[in-house]
Amino acid sequence: MEGITGTSPLILEELGTTTKDNRQFQRSMTHLINQKLFRVVSAGEDIGPMYSLTQKAGWNQTLGDLKILAAQHPQGNLLGVADISGVSDPLGSGMVLNVGESLAWIGMILVHPAHRRQGIASAIMEECIEVARLAMGNSIVGLDATPAGLQVYKNIGFQRSFKIWRCQLKTDTAIPVDASVEVVRDYSMYKYTKLLKITGLHQKFRGLRLIHKMHSEGTLMAMSKGKPVGMVMTRPGRLMPFIGPLVATSSGVAKTLLDHVLKYWKERGHDEVFMDIPEKHFKSASRWENETKCIESPTNCILTSEIRPLRSLIRMYEVITDDNFSRLSTRISQGKRPVRSLETLKHGRAGLQATTIYMKQEIETLQYIYAAGGPELS
Repeated sequence: MEGITGTSPLILEELGTTTKDNRQFQRSMTHLINQKLFRVVSAGEDIGPMYSLTQKAGWNQTLGDLKILAAQHPQGNLLGVADISGVSDPLGSGMVLNVGESLAWIGMILVHPAHRRQGIASAIMEECIEVARLAMGNSIVGLDATPAGLQVYKNIGFQRSFKIWRCQLKTDTAIPVDASVEVVRDYSMYKYTKLLKITGLHQKFRGLRLIHKMHSEGTLMAMSKGKPVGMVMTRPGRLMPFIGPLVATSSGVAKTLLDHVLKYWKERGHDEVFMDIPEKHFKSASRWENETKCIESPTNCILTSEIRPLRSLIRMYEVITDDNFSRLSTRISQGKRPVRSLETLKHGRAGLQATTIYMKQEIETLQYIYAAGGPELS
């Protein structure tokens, strides 16, 4: 993969359209990915362009968050760029992270609003999968998709698993607590490993270490009779603080941890927080007209009825069955997009069993996951 040789101010529209080159470029944006102007490159540890894209999209990541994530595997910090007059302008981004044993996570798939629906996100996704499979050697590749992106990911071999809801909650919400549960900090993360083994979530330890780096003092353990029974991580956000993951052996433990975290942010002057909650933890499920149009959000979360769902995400994994392998390898031979290299496709098929087993285990552990770690690092 190539690096960026130079970066002008963020995106084309910020360059203006007064020059002849820019006017010509704007007219040629249709099917951009099929032109030599466009390529996907590694940005290394430079997260400036990605952060600017998150601001335009209204996302919650802080500059510090992205620096920590990019430092884990700089080759996985990707940009879709277009070359104008010898300068590379970023139009979209993507990031690949190792979050567990043989488990890669793809996040931060962003395209500048002015240049969407031109195949840019698909091209970045192809490169993300290449990095996850070949450069990092992972057998399992996952992501959290929006309903709008669901069909795009299904077309390239991803399979839906379960729904998650981005929710908002006021920090002054009264949460009932379990008096028998003690909430403590464990900066060493020693007790986390014990809890993850109890709940079957040990494969996600690398991802938890990254979240811990973002805001170590916001990580709490719940103890009962000297044993770990829950944990929660929380971090600041560009818009508001984020709570997750929240893992607990019972809803009572989860509520106790949530109460402590809400008070933590209330004391620091924050009125609301975000949480990504699996739909399993709502008493009434969502209703949909089709896969992309929700008629009614889920209601009455078991943590508190004050939690307000905002939008949904769909957990997905790349599942390369024989049918998918045949379909996508045919596209490769025909030179069509969106496909990755044949070598990467074979790697995906080799990881089919591991992926299938992992997806089944994750569904079984949902009873313990009261909030996910966020779509960029879930």
